[in-house]
Amino acid sequence: SRQHRARLEGDERLAFQIDIVLMDRRTEQPLAVLDTKYTRPSQSKEEDIQQVVAYAVRMGTKQAFIVYPSLESKPLCIKIGAIEVRSLVFDINRNLREAGKLFIDELLINYVL
Repeated sequence: SRQHRARLEGDERLAFQIDIVLMDRRTEQPLAVLDTKYTRPSQSKEEDIQQVVAYAVRMGTKQAFIVYPSLESKPLCIKIGAIEVRSLVFDINRNLREAGKLFIDELLINYVL
């Protein structure tokens, strides 16, 4: 799938490459940003949090998620200003269909309006 390219105001040559932006189909407004990680840290890194918060600010949403590939990562749920940052898991050790369903269920449970 293709990443969302969000140009930065002030310099059109600069842009964020956001892994996933959830959009409201009716209003086309961003609901949340998701940044996928391919490593299995035991806890979230500050750089990862800074990155996803910057994505949320750029897209004008208050929901930001960091997606890890396994359950080995410690869950994250913090607030930075008005932005809620949570971690989610897409468990690559499971069957792809099962992992996808569990991921969507977890996203829906954790999504806060």
